[in-house]
Amino acid sequence: MMRASLVAALALAGSTASPAQRTAGNGFHSFLQSEFRDLRSDSTARYMVGWTDLDGDRRPEAIVYLQAQDYCGTGDCTLFIYKADGRSWRRIARQPTNDLPIRVLNTRSRGWRDLASRASVLRGGR
Repeated sequence: MMRASLVAALALAGSTASPAQRTAGNGFHSFLQSEFRDLRSDSTARYMVGWTDLDGDRRPEAIVYLQAQDYCGTGDCTLFIYKADGRSWRRIARQPTNDLPIRVLNTRSRGWRDLASRASVLRGGR
């Protein structure tokens, strides 16, 4: 149900995964396993990924909602945003205390689309 909420929120903003994005997702999964290797011992760790262009460059960024013991508080978990960087990915944002669904807004801050959840608003840019 949580995955559906994230995907639904992104879909409401006009985002759909193209075949290229789905292919990129396969490599991204491996990247995340490396990025969060400290979570291998956490059997409760889960993540959900949504893809949408947040900075207007026509290339989708990855919006990752991570549920894990060290990344969640009282019901809220951490949101990460990654941008393709050559053959890898670069984290461009980390926002704790987010609750699903995550919404991609039509408003922009510093050129980046704003995201909102019930717990907080993440303004574009750094």
